[in-house]
Amino acid sequence: MKMKCDRSSLCTAACVFLTALPGWGAEMDYFLKPPGSMWGRVLFTNFVSSRALAIERCTAGFVVAGEVRLPGDTLYDSALLAVLAEDGTLIRSNVFLGLEYPEWGRLGCGASAVIRSYDTAGAPDGYVVAGYKHQHFLGTPEDPRPEWLNPTLWVMKTDLMLQPLWETNVARGVFEYGPALARWGTAVVHTPEGYLVAGQAYADYLINPLDFDSGSLGLGCLLHLDRDGQVLELREAQQAGNEWLASGPKSIEPTADGGYLLAIHESVVKLDSTRNPVWTNRQPVWNYDVKQSAAGGYLAAGRAAVPDAPVPAYRNAALSSYSAAGALQWTSAFGRDATNDIGRALVEGSGACVIAGETDSMGAGEKDVWVIKTDSEGTKLWDIAIGGPATDVAHDVAMSADAQYVVAGEAQVGTNHWTWIVKVESGLHVPTAAF
Repeated sequence: MKMKCDRSSLCTAACVFLTALPGWGAEMDYFLKPPGSMWGRVLFTNFVSSRALAIERCTAGFVVAGEVRLPGDTLYDSALLAVLAEDGTLIRSNVFLGLEYPEWGRLGCGASAVIRSYDTAGAPDGYVVAGYKHQHFLGTPEDPRPEWLNPTLWVMKTDLMLQPLWETNVARGVFEYGPALARWGTAVVHTPEGYLVAGQAYADYLINPLDFDSGSLGLGCLLHLDRDGQVLELREAQQAGNEWLASGPKSIEPTADGGYLLAIHESVVKLDSTRNPVWTNRQPVWNYDVKQSAAGGYLAAGRAAVPDAPVPAYRNAALSSYSAAGALQWTSAFGRDATNDIGRALVEGSGACVIAGETDSMGAGEKDVWVIKTDSEGTKLWDIAIGGPATDVAHDVAMSADAQYVVAGEAQVGTNHWTWIVKVESGLHVPTAAF
């Protein structure tokens, strides 16, 4: 379903760069320039909670997508889109509200991926976000209740001022596969015709798109849109011949040959330009992100399986290299057998790779932002845990104009969780203990 956006349903955020708040002590100044960083920005503190789920370079500096929670609500309920300058200063932002229902209040809407969009001449003309948005369904003849509210895969395009131009919702499967089915977008990339969006689903009406192990097997999808948001093709894992979509991709990467690379849980899948599978390689690694390598092959970042675990478990971070033909070349693991989650990765022209995520095996708090840099062969050059005494997480990473690393996520400041953007030094030297 495609619809024009109703601008009256939107509110522009009065976003704040955190400088001083009640209870803000000198010890909390840590978040404004943590060790190993050039600066930190704590943003959108006028909300109960906020978090950045994706970041990408744009002409002004960076575009950030995520979620916020409004006063009186218990869950994240509105999508966030913001443009930041190179130094992390907020330029503009907009908040896109979820559905409001008299009995339950406002239900969820969130943006988990963002890219820049371009007109037919190649000039930037806005942004495209993918995520989820609750929709209201009327039920079925067997169960005519009006309360069936389900998160659906949601795609929106805005102009450069973050005003909405169109949005598309994909809700197929709600009645075919059960009333309590949540679906959300995980990634979006350009195609010659428009946009390709990856989706996952879960057999529950409440979702957390950041749950790294989320997505029920057999409920993944791949959505192809034209430039105006019209559906060109929808492939679902439930359809014959599309079983390879399984639980759905966590990420999509355009490849140099005009195809695409997908991270689908334990599989890396290569598609041709018509979005048909060329090869699949399955390894004991839960993959969250895939990238084209500088050498012409591919890299996948995720979590390695724990050998011989009685219950399937994935702990140490892993970076795997694949040839252009899909052969596994090597896998490097990082961490200390604890819960180390990987969000996203970026690859430099030199072949070096930078991975951002979270760890509880090192650092100062319950969880800390974790940034790892490797060379082109997967050898760790350095890693650093950044965070306070509570839970701080990185969800994505981008490169700045001066070739440093800008990490987007969330920080727990006191009892609040707020958007945290940190610029990490690319030439970081972290001493290693020798015994």
